[in-house]
Amino acid sequence: MNDARAADLAQASPPEGLRDGAMLDGRFPVSFEASVPAAMAVLTAHFTAIARRDLAALAATLHFPFAIYEGIEAEVFESREALMDAPPASLDFSGRMELKGHGGLSVMPGSYDLLEGLQLHTFNPINVGLELRLARHAPWGEKLETCEGIYAVTDNDGLWAIQLASTIFTPAGHERAEYRDAVEAHLRHSRDWMMGWSHSDGQILASRRPSPGRHASVSGGTKVRESDPMGGPMAGNFLAAARTRRPMSLYGAKGVASRLLVREIAHGERAQPHTPQAQFENFNNSARGGFERYGYTLVSPEQRVLHATVDKAHTCGGYIRYTPRSEPISETRSLGILTYVDQTWGAAGMLGQSIHRDRTNDLRPPGDGQAPGPAATAKETTGP
Repeated sequence: MNDARAADLAQASPPEGLRDGAMLDGRFPVSFEASVPAAMAVLTAHFTAIARRDLAALAATLHFPFAIYEGIEAEVFESREALMDAPPASLDFSGRMELKGHGGLSVMPGSYDLLEGLQLHTFNPINVGLELRLARHAPWGEKLETCEGIYAVTDNDGLWAIQLASTIFTPAGHERAEYRDAVEAHLRHSRDWMMGWSHSDGQILASRRPSPGRHASVSGGTKVRESDPMGGPMAGNFLAAARTRRPMSLYGAKGVASRLLVREIAHGERAQPHTPQAQFENFNNSARGGFERYGYTLVSPEQRVLHATVDKAHTCGGYIRYTPRSEPISETRSLGILTYVDQTWGAAGMLGQSIHRDRTNDLRPPGDGQAPGPAATAKETTGP
């Protein structure tokens, strides 16, 4: 929708000040100066199309294939024509009421929407994670419901548009309902994952199970171009790109048709069934950044559930790595989806991750534990 074609960043030199062996973080304008304004413009146009009940204009704000979580599984539209022929219920402006469930299953004819908020959560040069809130009112003014959505806006071959979205509709009067089970599940899942990597404990990692069903994520962990040395901006790829001295290699856009990864998750499937000891050793070596040793990882104190309903939650997550002396090494932020299936909360989708800060880029006094890290292969380096 927003055309901002420029040189492919994967081939660009690191920005001035990015230190050897460091990750690209939020201090460098290349992370946000083009991507954030472009993504904000896309989501503003998206809301404008909703407010005008203009499905054609709305489709122009999307990449195809496009995926949306209206409920607990991803619905995928392979083309603009598919969306125009049979739009998702929350974007069907015909007034039909064919579905049953809760929230956002029909748009009342003559209703109007008020923009309540537009917020940034994650950003990097090719992927921005945003939140949009709107309030829907009946023609006579009565508030009907609130819609809270999260959106992955991506640069695909120089074109910025929405690749993945999830929405939660809440009827008026229920906005203050609390879903403490979702909050605690989000914290516990994240803490267990960090404990697994902190203690090199493969059993803890193997115990984590995502929700079964159809999942969609922005494919940070998967290569979208054969020429790329690794996948896009996510988790271990940040470390691998830094340790192999190719920090910009994650941010290619030229020739990218889609960043959407869709998977069917089986009941009982594990997120990481087996982690070799060599993988833990490589992670420990890479996660230390410019410090002498990696110590442990904690969930960010800012981690929270943004929005929730009875069977789905939008999550703002993140983690901070520390040395054994509790010096911060780096901070990562993420935007994701948690769903409630078979009476259990589990991860269901990822809309984006960003390196907020990597202290390897900081200038520090000699003798404070700073040390160059050895190169690691992209294949070996994984972890949170």
